[in-house]
Amino acid sequence: MKILFITNTLSEHRVCFFENLAGKSHIDFMFTHPDMAVKIYGAKGNSDAFRAIDLNGNILKRTKAIKNEIAMGGYDRIILPPADSITQAIEGYTAMKAAQRSGIRYYTWTEKWEAPKETQPFKKKIKNLVQRRIYRTLTRGTQKCIAYGTKSREYLLSVGVPEEKIGISHNTTLPPEPKEQFDIRDKHGLPKDKKLVFCMARLVERKGLDILIDAIALLNRGHSDLILVIGGDGPLKEPLKMQAEKLGLKNVFMPGRINSDVKALYYRQADLSVISSKICGGVIEGWGLVVNEALFNGSPVVATDCVGAAYDMLDGNTGIMVKQGDCRALAEGIEKMLYREDKERITRAIADINEKYSVDVMGDGFLECLQG
Repeated sequence: MKILFITNTLSEHRVCFFENLAGKSHIDFMFTHPDMAVKIYGAKGNSDAFRAIDLNGNILKRTKAIKNEIAMGGYDRIILPPADSITQAIEGYTAMKAAQRSGIRYYTWTEKWEAPKETQPFKKKIKNLVQRRIYRTLTRGTQKCIAYGTKSREYLLSVGVPEEKIGISHNTTLPPEPKEQFDIRDKHGLPKDKKLVFCMARLVERKGLDILIDAIALLNRGHSDLILVIGGDGPLKEPLKMQAEKLGLKNVFMPGRINSDVKALYYRQADLSVISSKICGGVIEGWGLVVNEALFNGSPVVATDCVGAAYDMLDGNTGIMVKQGDCRALAEGIEKMLYREDKERITRAIADINEKYSVDVMGDGFLECLQG
């Protein structure tokens, strides 16, 4: 079975999954927007373990390259690209028609789900309506629709995909082992007698970091033994610093961007990881791989209910899910997890969930979906 996996870009967090697939199957990867990883995540992944086809040029050149590769590549299975924009939808439709002409089975793979309608502005509602029509078109003739998890499965059902056509390959990633070892408290001059709450996020509005800082201000009223470290960079760095200063917070530290080759140290030395994302412009976190990263490094998690991974990976012991956009709910969630005394139970639960959501299990689940 020879597979062509078409997707938009190769981000660092995807490398381990793609390498796993390449080790188990005959697979090529086509990246329709290779530079997107740098624009969105700040870094592009790379690997010598699989054949990568980077497309460049305008939409006409890209669609021509897709048609030619499908027609000439001798593939048995095609994974359609995500339909996150009109351009990508055209690329997906092109791949679908080329697969149909060549008699090749094709599949979709998606993290898509939607925020509650009451939180969507008018433009987002229109975009979601258009995307629903696109997904109905792209999934009508698929052999299988592969969902990231519970929320994307619910979305596929809502657009009319029959339950028997939906498979799940739970989304995951494997952060690299640190290239150096150091104590993050020593490195940044942080007090060693305080519990460390860690948040890894780009400093943009939808990450809800303003809500997180407000939650820390609430926690400070009853606790003096915690410190918040926000690792990341972005346009809101100065406004967030000003917010913390205005609230008189001395226990909020922002070291800037943390390189991927050492970020595991921050998760491992944190007492708790927080993903405070909020619905912004009707946009949610389709999955939220920082949940996987934190748990894989032994850190329990508090995440909001606009993070897809929270529905599948946080069971009350590995972590808890709280209402998005609510600083009091976030503060209560942090307090509940940070001061729990049953550490051994949490450790066992995290080990169990990591086994279930390993890269190897994800790869096996994905390839199993392609058997039909």
